[in-house]
Amino acid sequence: MGKDLAPILKNWSARPSAGSEGFTLTLEIAGQPNPLKLFLMPAEARTLCRFIQVANGDAD
Repeated sequence: MGKDLAPILKNWSARPSAGSEGFTLTLEIAGQPNPLKLFLMPAEARTLCRFIQVANGDAD
């Protein structure tokens, strides 16, 4: 009770963007009719990667 629960991630995919350095990250969230699509540039992707590593206890 009183805890902030994250939605359940059903599936994800990453696809390089044609003609750009970035890529599209697609997240399928349980209970949501449409996937969430995010365009990430390399710097944003590195930041996200570091965040996930720290959250998983994998930080170097």
